[in-house]
Amino acid sequence: MKNSAILVLAILLMSIPSALAISITMHVQEEYTTVQTGEKLYYDVEVKYPENPLGNREDVTFTIQIISNEEVIAESKLLKAIETQISFTDYILIPETAKSGQATIKVQVENFDALSEDIQTTFYITKNSENDFKYYFKILLIVIILIGAIIIAEIYYFRKRRK
Repeated sequence: MKNSAILVLAILLMSIPSALAISITMHVQEEYTTVQTGEKLYYDVEVKYPENPLGNREDVTFTIQIISNEEVIAESKLLKAIETQISFTDYILIPETAKSGQATIKVQVENFDALSEDIQTTFYITKNSENDFKYYFKILLIVIILIGAIIIAEIYYFRKRRK
């Protein structure tokens, strides 16, 4: 009786499907909590996959998105191999056209067995003052060229009038 109860319990435990779990943590480095447009945002990712069924290396896709005002402004995809854990530091470029304010970096991890997990954190985007300088410099240059063209036209017109 005791042996048959142990056998039934063992069969029952083997028939319970195992749930695969993946754990992900992400950290935006302290000096990158405020980033200017056109600069790189560095982040650290750590993934633990302790219940990898076969313990073999498995390809995992990382989708990194920068979201500002509920709109994806930058996206990157990485393919990495993982056995039980992986950690890495990477970056994503903040577009010049990004608006100032709070933004979110979202990292989604997926494998080909429909296992998916995501995590997100916030940071701040500020406008790059160098971009403003370039913009105003272009306007100033156009104004100078227009004034120069008007002066040259006036000189040409007065010389023609004297003859």
